[in-house]
Parts: sequence; C-alpha cells; structure tokens
Amino acid sequence: MDRLKRDSLPLEDVKARLHGVVSNEYVWPEEPAGWWLEFIAYPDGGVIMDLLHPVSANWWSDDNDFLPQPFCTDGREINASILAKAVVPFMGTFGVAEVGQKQSEHHLSVVAKS
Repeated sequence: MDRLKRDSLPLEDVKARLHGVVSNEYVWPEEPAGWWLEFIAYPDGGVIMDLLHPVSANWWSDDNDFLPQPFCTDGREINASILAKAVVPFMGTFGVAEVGQKQSEHHLSVVAKS
C-alpha cells in the first residue's frame, strides 16, 4: 500500500502556530511515533483533532478514545477559521460544488417503444 502524503504539521509546529490562541490550560496530547496529528473541519466550522496512521490509514479514534479538543484562551472551541488564520492545515469533510445557470446538454435521447 502506498504511504499517504503528509499535508499536516508535526505537533510541535501546530503548538507554535497556535501559541497565544489555544489556552495555556489545554494539555496537548502526545503524538505517538508513526502517527500524524490531523484536524478535520465540518461544514458548520467545527473541528475535531485526531491522529492518522499513514501506512494503515487508520484513525486513532477508531480504536481509542477521542483526543481532548483544543480550546481558545476565551474558552471557545477551536474552529476552521482559527486554524486557517494560523496557517494550520486541516481536512474538510465536504466536497466542492458549483452551481451554474447553463443547462447541460443531454447526451441520451428517448427511444420510442414499438
């Protein structure tokens, strides 16, 4: 199986970029060897943090408890906007859709039944 390409940052880089945003009371989890820290954003802007194994493509939360989620200095949960401002990459759970006014041309035609 091909290894996944890492688009995330190591935990130490994430902590540095979110320094001053994430509360000092928040205790970051350990990043076990061989696992990558990932943030997953939902359409409502909410974010969860999980660990991804790049070889098996398994999530830490599949077999373990969910990681404690980071929270801001004002007590709010971290969200996709905060990650984007801090240039911390995250995955989305939603696709990209485009709405247009142009009608599509049909490539099928009705066949009369005899």
